[in-house]
Amino acid sequence: MYSDRQIAFIVERPLQIVNAIAIGRQNKSLSESEILVADNFDSAIDVFNRLVVEFPEIRFSFHESYGQAIGSIVDKDLKELFVHWDVGFRTQPILRRIKHKVPGIVISVFEEGVGTYRQDIYSGIKKKLFWVLQLPLNIGGSRFTDKAYVYSKNDYISNSYKVPAQVIEVERTVEGTISDSYLQWVSVFGAGNIIEEMEESGFSDGVVYLGNWDYLDGEADKYFSARSLNILKLHPYCKARISSANAHIAPKSVPAELLLHCASRLFDRVIVYHKGSSVERYIASKNVEFVDVSGC
Repeated sequence: MYSDRQIAFIVERPLQIVNAIAIGRQNKSLSESEILVADNFDSAIDVFNRLVVEFPEIRFSFHESYGQAIGSIVDKDLKELFVHWDVGFRTQPILRRIKHKVPGIVISVFEEGVGTYRQDIYSGIKKKLFWVLQLPLNIGGSRFTDKAYVYSKNDYISNSYKVPAQVIEVERTVEGTISDSYLQWVSVFGAGNIIEEMEESGFSDGVVYLGNWDYLDGEADKYFSARSLNILKLHPYCKARISSANAHIAPKSVPAELLLHCASRLFDRVIVYHKGSSVERYIASKNVEFVDVSGC
């Protein structure tokens, strides 16, 4: 009955695009998939335009916001919808409406970072209230969610209060998916210039500072070294426009995973300073060292 219906992914961060394509390839469903790109990260429209060119076998659409993207779902003939977030009081009516308006639809959550494994999304009185109201406390915990796609099934199950009926492990790693389409990802995310700067630096070591969305200008300077190539990479949500005399600035639209994958191939040693970034989960290269400076 539903064999001709389509699949949709809603993405609002660069890494989510990589993960969506990894899942589509695993399920052999990219030809029947649409990826809805929400204008919620830096240079999103440029990334969208390049996706259309680099991955012509996939349908893409661009939306002014995540809300607009998910609001359009009820007008589509879908058999499965992938979202990265199913928690929150306001999210439940949206998912309920989709279930009601699109009969037979399967709602799946997919991993987008360390938040997928968090037990502390809510705390205190709010957590107790959500528990009483039977609202989800972890990603994948909504009663409207049917499946979860994650990179570590065991970690996800052990860190969740409630999981969907099906928990499916994504077989290809993030680094593997990046490697499979390396040149396409470099083009899509506009990483060409920063990679060229790494190639021509002449340094054997690299230092990367991953700034959060609330980055304060100059906070990274104390971690940079005169004996290495220094790179400042800000969160894709960060609104700050900065310059640095001490570092090369990577485009915010470049996933840190792509940047570090490149750096691990070009440098003998890479030190990554961060504040609780998810990236450490996805980079297995032995010459990359992560230093959490959250408390500094």
